[in-house]
Amino acid sequence: MQPLQNSALLVMLQISSLKPVSHDANLVCRSLDRAHEVVILVVVVVVVVVVVVVVVVVVVEVVVVVVVVVVVVVVVVVVVVVILLLTVEVVLVIVVVEVVVVVAIEVVVVVVVV
Repeated sequence: MQPLQNSALLVMLQISSLKPVSHDANLVCRSLDRAHEVVILVVVVVVVVVVVVVVVVVVVEVVVVVVVVVVVVVVVVVVVVVILLLTVEVVLVIVVVEVVVVVAIEVVVVVVVV
């Protein structure tokens, strides 16, 4: 019976030495408030970064498409002019060279974008 009474006495001493709950609760509430502020700040920063990256990617892709369209239009105009001015044999050589150049330009543009 004696060890049981000693245990009860130790528990009572430990309970009486505890700090007031209100002080700890205030610290916990302030810590949670700061944690919520940090989480909100991190979410806002991530959203802003994602939006900026998406806008940059869209702008770059639009510029690439415009450049490719301009190059294709210029090549077509040059081919038509060459066809009108030169003989058939020379035209075939020039068309093949221009097609190779256009394909090379498009490959370089795609590689740069990716």
